[in-house]
Amino acid sequence: ATGSLFRGTPDAGQVILSLLNALEPVGRAFMVLDRHGILQPAAVLSQHEPELVRGLLGADVLEPLGTCIGLAGKAKDGVPALHVKVLDGPEAGRDITINAGTIHVLPVGAGQPVTLELRPLGRLSLGLRPGEGVRAEHLQGGSVGIVLDARPRPLVLPTAPTGKTW
Repeated sequence: ATGSLFRGTPDAGQVILSLLNALEPVGRAFMVLDRHGILQPAAVLSQHEPELVRGLLGADVLEPLGTCIGLAGKAKDGVPALHVKVLDGPEAGRDITINAGTIHVLPVGAGQPVTLELRPLGRLSLGLRPGEGVRAEHLQGGSVGIVLDARPRPLVLPTAPTGKTW
């Protein structure tokens, strides 16, 4: 995420929620925040000095927000949608069931990789066949953590009540 909208947002959770709503990722996505506005000039500089840009971006100038896991498909809100088993890291040993229509955050900081067993329930998927589980290794946390998004894809916005304007 880059741009003045994101740089000026004090809460990293608001940034990641905006990205989740806009991108609707399915499967695994690692998200970072460009708080210093470095990506646009780096893109121009990369045309002439690619090694310099590689070094610059490797110097922790981007804030890791965390890994997001998004489900594809629709399920009724409140129905179990994703079973998660935490195999290692700070939350090791936890078994979590995430309900459809919700977002769950595992508090995993940057530099604390974890391994999860993920199994979507019903007709939901992680971008594979519906119901097919996966072992996700080396998931990186960040200032937000690991975000498990069990909201329907595509996201559906509420409609305006009849006869009223927004």
